[in-house]
Amino acid sequence: MCTRAPIRCSLSRIPFWLLLLVLALPQLLQATIPQIVIHWSTLTETANAYRLQDRDGIPLNGGLAVNGDGSLATLGYFDQATPAEPFKGNWIPLTTGTTVGDSSSGYGYDDGMFSFTTVFTRGTNQVLVYPNEPAGYSVHAPFVILDSVPAPGQPICIRFYDR
Repeated sequence: MCTRAPIRCSLSRIPFWLLLLVLALPQLLQATIPQIVIHWSTLTETANAYRLQDRDGIPLNGGLAVNGDGSLATLGYFDQATPAEPFKGNWIPLTTGTTVGDSSSGYGYDDGMFSFTTVFTRGTNQVLVYPNEPAGYSVHAPFVILDSVPAPGQPICIRFYDR
């Protein structure tokens, strides 16, 4: 019998496996919510000749070593698109405010290069951008991500704004 330290006594009587389950339960519950993780990136080697270019053939501005000053990039889809016609219909953005070369990625790529990760969670409209990076942030898609929205097989596109 313990009377002085009932918490310590009761914990010592709990089977070790049960204690681990209780401690891991929040992570296990979160892991059961389906997520879509999209890594979107160009080649990022300095000698790479393939760069994203604007309509005049100039590599997209990667910005300075501060956040938010490169060319705007948006992940989304066209509402009437098919795999054969990925740019058909109206543009539906899924992310906002992400910029090419943004130092949120922690790397400071050259003009015309980028690398982002976005995480979409089913049942919410929250989109994590740059998860696990120093300047990661969250945006909201214009609708809740469901099994049927966007439609299965819907091509996802990246739109770059050069001006």
